[in-house]
Order: sequence, then structure tokens, then C-alpha cells
Amino acid sequence: MWSDHCPILLCKDVVDYGPIPFKLFHSWFNMEDFDKTVLEAWNDPVLRHSTNSMTNFKDRLKHVKAALKLWNKDTRARTEHNKRSLTERLNDINLQLKSRVDPSTLATSRASIIKDLASIESLETANLAQKNKRLIYGLGYENSGFFHTSLNRKRKKLQISGVMSNGIWVTQPTQVKDMFFQFFKNKFSPMGQVPICTPSRNLKRLSSSSADSLTVPFSESDIKDVIWSCGSDKAPGPDGFSFKFVKYFWEYIKGDIIDFVSEFHTNFVIPRGSPSLEFDIGRGLRQGDPLSPLLFIIGMEGLHAAIQDAVDASLYFALNVGNNNSNVSISHYLFADDVIFIGEWKESNAQNLLTILGCFFAVSGLRININKSSLYGVGVPQHEVSRLALALGCEASSFPFRFLGLPVGLNMNRVNNWLNLIKYVLGALGTYYFSLFKAPKQAINTLESIRADFLWGRNNHERKIHSVISPSRMYMRIGIGNETNFWFDTWVGGCPLASRFPRLLALDCNHSTSVASRYPVNGWIWYWRRNIRGGVEQDQFDQLVSILKDISFSHDPDLWIWDGPSTSFTVSHAR
Repeated sequence: MWSDHCPILLCKDVVDYGPIPFKLFHSWFNMEDFDKTVLEAWNDPVLRHSTNSMTNFKDRLKHVKAALKLWNKDTRARTEHNKRSLTERLNDINLQLKSRVDPSTLATSRASIIKDLASIESLETANLAQKNKRLIYGLGYENSGFFHTSLNRKRKKLQISGVMSNGIWVTQPTQVKDMFFQFFKNKFSPMGQVPICTPSRNLKRLSSSSADSLTVPFSESDIKDVIWSCGSDKAPGPDGFSFKFVKYFWEYIKGDIIDFVSEFHTNFVIPRGSPSLEFDIGRGLRQGDPLSPLLFIIGMEGLHAAIQDAVDASLYFALNVGNNNSNVSISHYLFADDVIFIGEWKESNAQNLLTILGCFFAVSGLRININKSSLYGVGVPQHEVSRLALALGCEASSFPFRFLGLPVGLNMNRVNNWLNLIKYVLGALGTYYFSLFKAPKQAINTLESIRADFLWGRNNHERKIHSVISPSRMYMRIGIGNETNFWFDTWVGGCPLASRFPRLLALDCNHSTSVASRYPVNGWIWYWRRNIRGGVEQDQFDQLVSILKDISFSHDPDLWIWDGPSTSFTVSHAR
């Protein structure tokens, strides 16, 4: 047999990276026997009590995890059985209705079955939404193509099919895990001993009372405040238990949590117990650790002291501003994770700066990426800037340029250079500009005019609704219908149709359509992505048709109507 198609080589290989990590779904909190299962496992007398409170807490979480896995397996089996049974009963009722059986005898049973199926579907979609981590749950998108596409895209993005090692593509799970283990072990291993001379006098030190306050044991209110300040959908670690679990069972588990924190405060040791290999952490923090910003600030304080010591020792010559009576030396600016060094234009000055940065890396482990750095010269020919930049290994740049959104080197007395501020007129960057530059009067007037037009809804042609009005007190009176959004404006039924019929909104192909475009001649028209199915979708469609049957149009324009406690509008009523 011959074929002109390209051959396809299929390779089937079983990839096993170990057991699937545990994940606690928030829909479980509303399910039967969930509380009972957790509390029985937490207080199970089988658990051995160790002298280490951290070990006790870890063992309780592990025991609860195992109990919830069994509970979830049984619950899912019962749910699937109930779903199949309810679906079969609903199909039987629908067949009876098609055979012209009196619907009054079956209406109650059919409504009850649809309600039970909707409850099961709601739990399933809530679990999918938690997996997807998109804020679209409850808007009718959970069963859409976009939702499932984004979920599959996330799974594909997080999947690790292999890693490249010395030019070889490695796919065996044991080898892949070993390579990850060695990589992070090297990253977190302690650095070699670096001899440090006498401490810098430019380093600030805490007073004795401030230092003692850092070692005060945590109280129950301190621990609770920290937990309640975290998002309920955030997990504190790889154990799969979110902060909602801790908050929900706080009264039952707070004693173990307080003992856990007290033990950690005393010994500063995390007990071993993970089934994977472990290594001691000698430096650094994991990504997302709340201590990361504080550690970075400490590191930048060290860089600041190093530069000041170099200036004091005449190893680095900073820029002197002012006269003899009020001379100010400027050597560097620190902005979050960005730094500007300022100094005299000397090659020895630049080389000494690189030496200082090299010493800073040896002590702190924070390396400055010279290749991504830029060199600027003030009053220096550009060819000289390029020559020194080549010697240092950085990029040669010129004025003007932008640094953290701020223009450097522009003439700020010109109005045109202030027009870039327009897009930031309602943000904090506007204040940032005004704190550094003196703006011309014309620029200030222009910005104030633009801000007023935005707040009061003015443009060249018309006035729009002012921003102070509460949308819940307004509705649209239909005239022609071309200015009213069919789904998102309040024009019938007392609320937007999108919030009342979310399943139909998910089916609709055009969410920005107007009311007039849905009633072109003498009847309502629809643009569904697929045919409406039975159950909730059919019920919502029947309700929508019932609401729209009495709508009438006129030749007048659409008009917003105030629906406050009195016929006349006041600002106090709108608040």
C-alpha cells in the first residue's frame, strides 16, 4: 500500500513523577461530612504526640490529608451516581412530556431534579474555576470554550516534559528530578568564607530596645492578624491547605498553630518529613517569600555603606553640587531594584566602581549585570562614552532617556515635554513629576482641564453622566434603543440582563450589542454559539422571552432615568 501523506511517528511512554499533589477545593466546605472528617482526623488518638510541636502539627496535617483523600473519593463516587440517576429521571420526564402527558403532574418533579443537577454542576464548575485561577466564576463562562482552553493552556504551560543537560534532552522522571535537586542545592548552598575588614561606620545600627523587640515571642493576636491578612485562596506551602482552611477551623486548630510558631521561634528549625530528598539551605529565600523585600533592603544598605566608605577613602569620586558653604556630594541613587551611580568622568573612577560591585557580590551574592547596564556622559563626547563603555563591558547611551518613567535630559520648561504626563494625570506618577520639576502654568491648566473633562464626562460633542451617580439608582428608558447595551445596561427587569441570565450571556456571540440591533423589524433575534440546551439554559431563555414580550419602542432617543427616593436628583441620594 502506498500513500502520499507524510508519515507520523508516535511514541508512547509512561511518565511517572510520583503521586499527584494534594489540593483542597473550597467547594468542600459546603459539602456534607467535610467538617466531621477533618475534626475526627485532627483529633484522632492514633496520632503520636512528640515533644516537638512542629512535628505534631505536620503529622496532623498529613493525617487530615489522608482522611480527606478517602472522603473525596467516596463523595465523588456518590455524586457521579446521583448525577447519572438524576439525568436518567429527567430524560424520562422529558419523554413523558413529549407524549402529551399532563405537565402539571410532572412539573414539580422536573423542577426539583433540575435544581439538584444545577447544584452538582455548580460544585464542579467551582472546582474548575479554582484550578484555572481566573476571576470569571459566577459570570456564566465556566463551561465556555475560553474557560476550558485557558485551563488546558495552563496545564500545558506548567507541564515539565524534560530538561536540557549538556546538550542532551533528558525526559526520565528520576533524572529530571535529580537535576532540579542539584540545581537548587547549588543555588542555596552557602558561599565561601569572605574575610571582612573592620565594620563600616556608615552602616546604621539598631538600638538595644529595637533589637530586643525583634525577638519578642509572637502572641495569639499577632499570629491571627497575619493569617487573616492573607488571601483565603492562597496556600502557605506545598501541603495544599489554603488559608481558608486555617481560618475556617481556627477555633479547633489554633492551639497547634500557636505551639508550632512558638517552637519555630525558639529553635528556628523546620522538621524533616518530605518524601523527596532534602538539603540544608545556606543562603537565599524561595521566590515569593515575604522576607525577600526585607533581605533586599538589608543588601542595599550594605551597598550604600560600601559606596560611602569608598568616597570617604577617596577611592570613588562623587559629584559635588553647590558652593563651598553648602556643598553636597552625590554618589548614587537607590530606587527599589534599580541603582544610578554618579561620579567624576575618570576611567579609574569607573574601574574602582566595578571593583566595589565585585566585592559587594562576593559578600552578598547579589551580582550586578554589567551587560544590562548603561553608561551616560554629561558634557563628554559620545565617542569617549562609547570607548569607556566598551572597556567596562556595558552599553553606551545618550541623553535624553527614561528612568522609571521619568524623562532625564529633557527641557522641562517646554510645554510639549509635559504632554506625556497626560496619560498619568490621575495616577501617582503625576505627583512624582511635580515633586521634581516646576511645571509651566499652561501645562498645569491643560492637565486640570483634561482631568475635569474625564471626571464630569465631557467631550467635544456631548455631556455624559457624571461620575458621582450610583449606577444602581439609574435605569435606561428605551426609545430607539440604539444607545442601550442589551446585556449590561439596566433597561428592563430592574437589573442588567447579564447578571440575571449568565448562562445566556456565555452563549451569546456579541456582548456589546444594542437593544435596537436585537429587534431590527418586528421580533427579537439571537446569535448563539450553539443551540440552547435543556435545563438551566432553557429555563433562563423562557424567562428572558417572557420579560421582553411587552417591550415597546419609540422614535425618541434613549434616556437615563433617576430612580432615587424622590423625583428630583440630589448628590446625597446618589451616595
